[in-house]
Amino acid sequence: MYTGKTAVTNCLSLFALFVTLLAWVTAVSLITSHPFTHSGNQPQP
Repeated sequence: MYTGKTAVTNCLSLFALFVTLLAWVTAVSLITSHPFTHSGNQPQP
């Protein structure tokens, strides 16, 4: 019973860590790519 509970807890913590990492990567990529593409699509006169 203890091993099963720890296994589930480890899986949940790993899943939460993966989701957090994925969210960070997505946010960073959006923040870094958006201004560059915006300025690239609209060149200054």
